[in-house]
This record gives sequence, structure tokens and C-alpha cells, in this order.
Amino acid sequence: MLGLAGGALPCFARKLLAVLLRLRLGLLGQPRPLELGLAGELVGLAGRLRQLRDRGLPEVPSTRLLVAAARLVASGVPPREACRTAVAGPLTDDPDLLAAIHDVIAAVL
Repeated sequence: MLGLAGGALPCFARKLLAVLLRLRLGLLGQPRPLELGLAGELVGLAGRLRQLRDRGLPEVPSTRLLVAAARLVASGVPPREACRTAVAGPLTDDPDLLAAIHDVIAAVL
């Protein structure tokens, strides 16, 4: 992800990252292509989760975590469940931070 102040991603960067995520999934040989809209939502989710750094989140979601979530969605897992499993779980085991991450996931997806 881009290291921009405050976690804000300009519109062009979000679109570019969404396209790159979609292309990366295509290169990974997914059975169904990821919809561009969902790819954009995953990128937006990562940007929103960056804002939790000041609440104690030690690291932000990597592209690898986003791809893992997208692969789950492409295989038929609902997007929210995929993000809880592939993004929230690896980031923290703190119950308060997990609840905050789940709230962000619910708001974005």
C-alpha cells in the first residue's frame, strides 16, 4: 500500500491499486475474475484500516492479505467473512482491535 499521510489514498491511487489487485488475481489463475468494484472496496478497506494505527494496530493490511481475501471471495466466500478471516485474523488477536476491524469491514463491505 502507499505510505501516504493519514492513510488517505487519492482516487487515482485507489483505482490503480484496484486494477493491480484484479490483475494479480488473474495471474494467480482464479476460477472467477474479481469484480472491479469489489477490488476497489478491498483497497478502500485497507485505507480505512490504516486509520486504526493510532488505536494500537501494529501493522496495516498488506497486499498479500488483500489478495488472500479476494481469493476467498472468488471461491465463493461472502466478502465480509473473507475479510474477517484473511485480513482481520492475521492483523491482531486483541479483542478490542478485532471488534474495531470488524466494524470497519461491516461499514466498507
